[in-house]
Amino acid sequence: MGGSWGELKIRLPIGFVYDDRDRIVLDPDRQIQESVRHLFATFRREGSVFRTVRALVIWLDLNLSRVSFILRNPRYAGAYVYGRRTQKRRDVQGRPLIKWLPEEKWHALIKDAHEGYISWEDYEENLKRLEANRRSGDGFNKTAPREGPALLQGLALCGICGKRMRVRYRVSGGRMHPQYQCKGLYETMAGGMCRHISGARVDQAVGDLLVEAMNPEALDVVLAVQKELENRLEETDRLRYRQVELYSRHRSAVDRLVADSLEAEWNMRLRELREAEKCYEKERKKDHEVLTDQMQDKIRSLTHDFAGLWNDPQVAQREKKRIARLLIEDVTLRREPKQYKVHVRFRAGTSRTLVLPRPKFPWETWTTDPEVVKRIDCLLDHHTNNQVASILNAERYQSGHGKNFDGYRISRLRRAYGMKSRYERLREAGLLSREELAALQGVNRATISKWREKGRIKGHLADDQGQYLFENPGDVSLRLKKRKNQNKCR
Repeated sequence: MGGSWGELKIRLPIGFVYDDRDRIVLDPDRQIQESVRHLFATFRREGSVFRTVRALVIWLDLNLSRVSFILRNPRYAGAYVYGRRTQKRRDVQGRPLIKWLPEEKWHALIKDAHEGYISWEDYEENLKRLEANRRSGDGFNKTAPREGPALLQGLALCGICGKRMRVRYRVSGGRMHPQYQCKGLYETMAGGMCRHISGARVDQAVGDLLVEAMNPEALDVVLAVQKELENRLEETDRLRYRQVELYSRHRSAVDRLVADSLEAEWNMRLRELREAEKCYEKERKKDHEVLTDQMQDKIRSLTHDFAGLWNDPQVAQREKKRIARLLIEDVTLRREPKQYKVHVRFRAGTSRTLVLPRPKFPWETWTTDPEVVKRIDCLLDHHTNNQVASILNAERYQSGHGKNFDGYRISRLRRAYGMKSRYERLREAGLLSREELAALQGVNRATISKWREKGRIKGHLADDQGQYLFENPGDVSLRLKKRKNQNKCR
């Protein structure tokens, strides 16, 4: 019954204590109070447990599970709860199986039972954000901004099924290239992938649109980020100084005139105080350097040079995503055969539709220029592969890979595009091989070669191996006999 009425005295989470009358109150240690409040404020700002842990570097023993436990604990909203979990039978290793129950199945829930660090509405909002992050792969929820280069991560919607598109990265040349993918049809109807769109060109176009659309009203929103950064550093600085005060109180608690047995503790406290003061000054100087030299100047110059700030490689990609989310509600992507349609909805209520040419597939970037292919086809009427390559190199043409031509490349291109070889073209024109002409003239093949060398018959080079094809000269032997008899008469 004590659990149902809120009278059961149970262990309290960090930040709460029992007073002399067994009432639940906030921990009287101001540093603990401010640290807990700072944790909730950091989560509201960062949007994920992982980045909250990374941001709270002053808590050396903080981890993901501890932050998640604090965010999910209704005690911090001032509520008394009992029976949030149940224990089932043990597993094969003998460990009990713990199952967390939904709110409607809790044994007891008394709101506003004591003072809390956040309101019940904030607690429910935190749960929704945690659930959205956990279920970010279901296609509908936004994800927290991350460090990857995909600008529209969490904002891109599929133009076919309306689901939120996922981000996948392809590494090429040491760089990460984003792709927006939607598996809506695959997951709901066992079909193929709904859509996948190359992200680099889309991100560039949306970034250019933001630069173009940046106006004084939008700048007010971005300048609010500056104030948020300043407040964040002030909170961190105050918490660091609390640590210095803590060591200072410890030092004061040890009287310098105590017995020699406490001399070691005195020296240890002095060392801890010096280290704390040194760390505080170092971190404080670092924060103010970052804020003054890198953040404040850039943000205050935003009115005049937002394009410079947006294109500055020193600005983290995650910060660009946060700016984009302040201005954009969502972006619907639709891929068509030769173009992308990008529909951008701004938070201010306006929208823009961009039409972008579809980027080439990798194999298309390696494809030889059609003009070069046409030139090769023309040259093959009169030249062999090596001769064609020499002419193209002299005319400063290059292959799809940006290399000079040779006979092997010409041969591959000819087969790829179905072009006939020099030999095939000559044969179609009625030219004869050496064997055929020798049989026709009633001589051996060597005689045909001698006739070609002496110019008595006309031969055409058919390939790079020295093979010739010949025009039909008629009866060459009869002409030679007539010429010989004429010479005798003279």
